Amino acid sequence: MAKSSKQHAAENRQTIVDAASELFRAQGFRGTSVPEVMQAANMTHGGFYGHFTSKEALAAEALDGAFHWLEGWVDGIAAGHPDDPGAARTQLVTTYLRADHRDAPALGCPVAALAGDVAREPAESAVRASFGEGIEAVVAQLTGNAMQQDEQAALADYATLVGALLLARATAGRPISDKLLEAAKARLTGEA
Repeated sequence: MAKSSKQHAAENRQTIVDAASELFRAQGFRGTSVPEVMQAANMTHGGFYGHFTSKEALAAEALDGAFHWLEGWVDGIAAGHPDDPGAARTQLVTTYLRADHRDAPALGCPVAALAGDVAREPAESAVRASFGEGIEAVVAQLTGNAMQQDEQAALADYATLVGALLLARATAGRPISDKLLEAAKARLTGEA
């Protein structure tokens, strides 16, 4: 059975969003052009405006998708430890602060990859709204069933995770990069 044109258009749109999400996390919003996104999606540049009104609209939707992935990742860790939120939290910390996460921003946390870019966006932009909603959702997960932390602890832990990853990425290739990851991991897991 052939796909309907609406189904095909929805699949194409999702392909564009997925390509943009990875490119934005790898190169930032300003470092990624619409033609690059469309090339990564194996589509022509001319087709972009049939799906999106602007690059900002795409960026907001790509952020939503990246946060949806992040929420699923946290849920997956929590599901692996249904009766032990402490073990779930430890796995989250040790996985998040791994060198392979540091070295692959396109496939990882959108907060660590894009916080600097989002901070430069106008306060009323769709990108900032999407980012804020995503942060709030992740913190809600950390305070809810997933990790059962109070909000203050969840905020501090998440800020530490993101900050350590940002600093480790900025110093990649130097010994201090791995030290930053290990120090944050030890502090957050109580091994410091």
